[in-house]
Amino acid sequence: MVLVGGGRMHAVSEESGRVFREEWIAGVRKRYPGEPKPGY
Repeated sequence: MVLVGGGRMHAVSEESGRVFREEWIAGVRKRYPGEPKPGY
């Protein structure tokens, strides 16, 4: 990861990654409802 402008780039990248992760999880839960197997 490249830090630009005193770490500003890192913060933007981290926030966009968090949004992507939340949307990904929501999509998985929508497509595959219920609790995952204990092994996952």
